[in-house]
Amino acid sequence: MLNEKYKNILSKYISILKYFLFYQFFIKKVTVNTIDEVHVFCQGESLRLYDNLLSENKISIPDIAVLANFEKNNLVDSNLKKNLKNVPLVFVANITEPVLYFSNIIGIKLFKVIIGRFVGNNSHGSYKRTNCRLNTISNKVSYMPDELHSFYLELLSNDGRSNIGLLSLLVACHHSPKKILIFGLDFYESEYFDGNLLSDMTVEHKEIVKKNSPSVKKSFIKIIQKFKNIDFLIYTKASIEASEKNLKIIKL
Repeated sequence: MLNEKYKNILSKYISILKYFLFYQFFIKKVTVNTIDEVHVFCQGESLRLYDNLLSENKISIPDIAVLANFEKNNLVDSNLKKNLKNVPLVFVANITEPVLYFSNIIGIKLFKVIIGRFVGNNSHGSYKRTNCRLNTISNKVSYMPDELHSFYLELLSNDGRSNIGLLSLLVACHHSPKKILIFGLDFYESEYFDGNLLSDMTVEHKEIVKKNSPSVKKSFIKIIQKFKNIDFLIYTKASIEASEKNLKIIKL
């Protein structure tokens, strides 16, 4: 039996081989120099609205799209594979490094792949990647930008909390766009866009994330306040109380 250390090393090299021998030929890597509008996608029910808004020309195509923890068939099931066909994508993932099925990946324009952790010691402790599954789709997987680290620690002070959705929003803010539209960030006040929360977590975990929802909202407002030069528009099923002039909330 392989011990955990060697399992992780083996997993890393298998992922790297998959990328170089296969996946790289079906993914178009791109660079983006000018970013004025970013769309951020989480996985709450409010994500379903995006397809209608786009088809009715009520919103424009973004310069880049940031996707939080998308895996398996999420890109196809949400219609984002079609709607973001020519949009450079940024994937932000948690420590489990979820990956999309090949049918979802083929033909995408890939800008960045980011692990939602900071290098070195922080509130989560010293973090090192283990399974390295995201190397299947990119040979350059990075951590969160160092410039955001001190602010991230501020978010977690005074009972603030974060999640992969907020980390994805921070990644969007880091590119200094003029406007950010947010979909699917429902602060656990809805189910997933493609199923029940309990399909991905235990009853106990669901109770915990719902209990932490006010603290996550508090961190969300701090992000809005920090980036005053960005106009934010969020479509959400959550109830959010805010008076910030750079934030518009569409309650669904």
